[in-house]
Amino acid sequence: MKKINLIKVKSGHIESIGWEKEYLFDEDSKKIDTLRIKFNDGAIYDYEKVVKRTFAYFLVAKSKGTFFVNRIKNRYKTIKRK
Repeated sequence: MKKINLIKVKSGHIESIGWEKEYLFDEDSKKIDTLRIKFNDGAIYDYEKVVKRTFAYFLVAKSKGTFFVNRIKNRYKTIKRK
């Protein structure tokens, strides 16, 4: 799992979030926009093809949990990392 710098956020369910272009070792060997979320229970998930603008809006959202449910959850390919 590639290290993505995470930023602590105030949320009842989300501990920290981070974003970057992550290099994938697949047949295309390409970089894709990746959002990483660490939840308060310790679970870590990556969400693929989340553009940087969405991450920026997530950072400033008044409610991180509401933003996650409405704009991220079930909308992007998800990989459980931990």
